[in-house]
Amino acid sequence: MNSRFFTVIGLATGLLLAACSPTPAPQPNPSTQTTTHLQASGALYEVNFRGSGDATPTAAAQALRSGPGAQSLVNAPETLGFSGVPLFISSFTDRINHVRHIQATFKVTNNTSSTLSNLTFLPTSTADTDGDASNNASVPTIAGTPFHSIQLFDGSDASARAADLIAVPGELLNAATGEVSADSAANPVLRKLDVSSVVAVPPAGLTASVMNYGWRVASALAPGESTNITFAVDIQNVDINNPKADPYNFSLVFTPAQDDPGLAATGTAIDPATIQGTVSDAALFGGTATLISAGGYSDPATAISASIGSAGQLSATLPSTPPSNDFFAAIPNPGYFSSCTFSGTTSNSAARIAAYVGFNTYSAGADPMATMQEQLVSGASVEGAQVGHLYSNQPLTLRGTVDCLFSKTQYDLNLNAGWNAVELSSTNSTTTIRNLSSTARSVLNVTRKTPGVTVSLDDTSAITLHPGERVTRNATFLQVGAYSGTVKLSTNIPGVSVEPSTVTLNPLSAQAVKSESWPLGNKTLTSAGLSSIQPLSLGTPITFVAAADAPAHGDTFTSSNDLLTISDLSGTQLNTVGLRVYVQVPSVCVYYPPYSSISMNKGGSTVANVSVSSVNGYSGTVTISVPDLPNGITVLAQTVTLTSGDTVSVNLPFSASTDAPSGGFNASFSALPAPLSKCGYYPSTAYFYVFP
Repeated sequence: MNSRFFTVIGLATGLLLAACSPTPAPQPNPSTQTTTHLQASGALYEVNFRGSGDATPTAAAQALRSGPGAQSLVNAPETLGFSGVPLFISSFTDRINHVRHIQATFKVTNNTSSTLSNLTFLPTSTADTDGDASNNASVPTIAGTPFHSIQLFDGSDASARAADLIAVPGELLNAATGEVSADSAANPVLRKLDVSSVVAVPPAGLTASVMNYGWRVASALAPGESTNITFAVDIQNVDINNPKADPYNFSLVFTPAQDDPGLAATGTAIDPATIQGTVSDAALFGGTATLISAGGYSDPATAISASIGSAGQLSATLPSTPPSNDFFAAIPNPGYFSSCTFSGTTSNSAARIAAYVGFNTYSAGADPMATMQEQLVSGASVEGAQVGHLYSNQPLTLRGTVDCLFSKTQYDLNLNAGWNAVELSSTNSTTTIRNLSSTARSVLNVTRKTPGVTVSLDDTSAITLHPGERVTRNATFLQVGAYSGTVKLSTNIPGVSVEPSTVTLNPLSAQAVKSESWPLGNKTLTSAGLSSIQPLSLGTPITFVAAADAPAHGDTFTSSNDLLTISDLSGTQLNTVGLRVYVQVPSVCVYYPPYSSISMNKGGSTVANVSVSSVNGYSGTVTISVPDLPNGITVLAQTVTLTSGDTVSVNLPFSASTDAPSGGFNASFSALPAPLSKCGYYPSTAYFYVFP
């Protein structure tokens, strides 16, 4: 499908470029794009580069006046203004390929009252209309290029080198290796754009012609929102040994444009067995879309998925028959175990359907990004309706209501055997499904998931540590809803920390957040859905570290509440990962049968036979005692020497004075200087009873 770009009407009154902005959001760098129709009508702008190849080059951006007069900065709030220096500027020479690169990053702000969709800056050439330079409000560009005022180091004219200047995405140089790589924080350059309807407004005395490529600034820029734009130019065929012979100063002219909302609203014709369109959210470029099944039982091995192109294009062909797990009864079977009832008429109560509405979408790195629906823009019976795709195993007429206690689905359908496209709308807890109008058209609508972070470990087996030990596991970090920032890693296990303690997740993009839930027949469809996407690669090794004095923790006899906690820098918890961690400290356990008691009379005595065992390799001499006995009750401590893995029997004499309290109580043994541990399921304790 063709998506059109709309004129940013009077963009000079709507955008503010300024050299103060938050960190730029990285975007992908596709070199080509499917045919995209652009429109624009507004003033031209230019960036003046000075000192190409210098260690400290400079740049400035400004609007070109449409009337005669000198070029100047436009600082009024309602116009496009520049605050002077850019956020970032750099220049280097690729000595291997004889290319000099220069780039400058500015801030752009949407001062209009509408969201700008797919804002793009298009290089633009200008020409003198009558050969009279005296009536030109600006210097024309050179020979069909978007560049003018090209000068050498000494200020002499270098217009003949205009063809050597190429608009490109931002790049970085590794000074140690000489390797040039893409700047992930810079804007992509999209090519093969349809600019046949672009109408730029040139300065007086000039004509303007836009190029069919440009820098994608933002997929969506809300009123008052700011983002960054990096203009970058390569100077080809430079003389490595004589830099003064190459362009040193030059100016680049460009025109802004955005999606044409008028044409976007016409949408795409709907096909029951295919889903097509283009998404503008750059974070999804090169990613994957997986259909959400109303059945809710999608097997990752059979889930219906499609690739998203490098410029956001989607073309999903539905299978001849959906996976068997996705089918459910259109009419619920009455019975004791069913909470759903049907009232209405149907041509076949045994018909089974598979239903899908929208996709879960994932970035190229498998980050869960957003939900995506086919939004009806014409032919809808109610505002906000979407497109659903239903497969019926036989022709079916269905009119009536399925009531499932907490949700209702109203059907008004004539379905063919096979795939059908339907209109889906929802009000409160009621979903209505009806046949589509023949005039219905749709666009793909992307809704970001609530930003967050999920972490998974490649090895989920128990982590066993001894004091001072370290265990490393590979962790995959997924940026849900394009979450970005530095997160902290910690555990709730005493004496166990995580290295690194922080992980920085680079930005992907930004967009609004919304969640959705659709009751459908006797199923409930949520935008969360079941993910069929497995992580593409392991992210980061993380190491669990037991401190030298870490206490014993965990055993195979009790359940685990161990957690790896992911939080932001303010301490707000983002997510947790369940763990099972054993911190094994060399220790001793003292066992006395738990269903027996150590009993004596007041004024009497007894001897208790206990088993003393080495745990986790403890060896050495220990003193067995019961330190916290009530007044009047004493024990004669016994010393024993253990070797690793040893168990010995020890007789402990106890006595009770005549004034000792009577009754029963629990008390713990000790085995100093060793730490005390449990004996299997049982703690190192005993029950005592003193008779009157």
